[in-house]
Amino acid sequence: QALPRRPLPKWAAVAESDAFASGQQVPCKLFLDATVQLIKIFDSIYGMGMVKDDIDGNRAKIEANLLKLPADAQPTATLQSMCRAELGAA
Repeated sequence: QALPRRPLPKWAAVAESDAFASGQQVPCKLFLDATVQLIKIFDSIYGMGMVKDDIDGNRAKIEANLLKLPADAQPTATLQSMCRAELGAA
């Protein structure tokens, strides 16, 4: 018998965060663009390869989820909307 799906604690915490309560939204596209620039900084710091790879892996997951959305929804997608969708699917 399959166990019921429950939201991961980290997503539940995000849903209850001040950013959600205040209505602040982080656009996915801007976040991904900034993340790419941040990853470039880690390229220049010796010994940070594992951190860089972790951040890049997370970026790739967010980008993959963004690309699953209909093309007309992608420009307005926010990290919060993606978290809410994942919580709703759980």
